[in-house]
Amino acid sequence: MSDPNNTMGNSGNGQSSNQKRDNDDFTGFSLGSTKTCALDGASLLRAVGDVSHKMSAAHSPEICDMVGVSAQTLLKAVIDGDRKFLSAMVDQLLDKNIGLDMLYDQLLLPVSADLNEMWRDDRIGFVDVEMATARLQMMCNLFAIRFSATQHKVDTAKRIILARVRGERHALGLSIVEVFFRHAGWIVDGGTSLETSSAFYGQIKEVHYDVVGISVGAATVADVSDTISHIRSSSFNDNVKIALGGPAIACNPRNYLPAGADLLTADIKTAVERVNLLLAAG
Repeated sequence: MSDPNNTMGNSGNGQSSNQKRDNDDFTGFSLGSTKTCALDGASLLRAVGDVSHKMSAAHSPEICDMVGVSAQTLLKAVIDGDRKFLSAMVDQLLDKNIGLDMLYDQLLLPVSADLNEMWRDDRIGFVDVEMATARLQMMCNLFAIRFSATQHKVDTAKRIILARVRGERHALGLSIVEVFFRHAGWIVDGGTSLETSSAFYGQIKEVHYDVVGISVGAATVADVSDTISHIRSSSFNDNVKIALGGPAIACNPRNYLPAGADLLTADIKTAVERVNLLLAAG
């Protein structure tokens, strides 16, 4: 049975600037500002709900001291499209053994919040937000890939496959979820490039997965319910657990309870812990 108090993070539908709207009644999601819930790139950037959680470069001395990179530096790089800098930065973070919590709290969270605030204040356009978000996602993907290359995977490790609902576009939160699971020693397949298409269903039919994690951006409850039914009927593992996350779950978690998932979670930092508890409960 789904837990309405748990909620994994990601994308939504495009909106013009005159369609911005408030949505402050649910603050469990982990990225950006509570002011957007259904904006494509900007919905990836929901805040944790309290402005005090938003940190600037001045409040991030540890990473600044260790690798010479601040949230403001990263913000400029994702806006300017400096891919060479982003790639080099990932290597620096890994070389210095920067903790994932530190990376998330001191760089990803404040940069996401700043991007969303800049969009709301009309300092950058919607397309700029989309592009910057995609670059931030690329950096997360690089971090996950390069971190994984340094790890020794064992056959006894738990395995999860991550995917976005078919037709969804961006999945920044899914990139970060992937990194957290890899850090916890899980074998992670899929990710932001995988959607719930025939290739996805073919993979879960052939490989034993303990958990399937699905990012929901704008899909209806009926569509998500159909997806879950298809997963259960296709899965190699008859007892596979299904976790839902994404901006749709973050905005309206209770609406998706009837979909039939085992867990709804928008808290990226505790997603691994909650999934482990789900598996332990059988």
